[in-house]
Amino acid sequence: MLTDLTSSLICNLQNSSRVFQSHSLVPYNSMNLSILACLKKHVLIEGFSALYEDKTFKSKKTCSPSKIQVKLVYDGLNFRKARILKIKRISKPGHRIYLSYNQVKNFAKMKTLNGGLVLILSSFGLITHLEAAKFKVGGELLLFYTL
Repeated sequence: MLTDLTSSLICNLQNSSRVFQSHSLVPYNSMNLSILACLKKHVLIEGFSALYEDKTFKSKKTCSPSKIQVKLVYDGLNFRKARILKIKRISKPGHRIYLSYNQVKNFAKMKTLNGGLVLILSSFGLITHLEAAKFKVGGELLLFYTL
């Protein structure tokens, strides 16, 4: 059984984009939905949808989502370059990393991100480092993406 579904999401997306698949199946949970919504907002994926699985338990039929189907985006027609190759999980279940507002403000000023994103889990939900600096909040440093 998988214990870290966010790492599984990142691994599945990277592996699917390396072999130029058009879709990828990732585990369903609310954190993964938030991450995918943020990636879609920044045009790193084309879209996603929940896949439902029928389960029957003693004459009770329930329908709950079990996987998320993600449509990947590639640049160029002949030289298919994946946009999602350089995502790294920073804060892990055994080693959580938190940033204060001052540290987030320094991330927002950095030029070394090269147009990349830092996803932060804060009291406002899952937001980028630029939004966190604008709202003046800190939080858990979740993902790092570079172009």
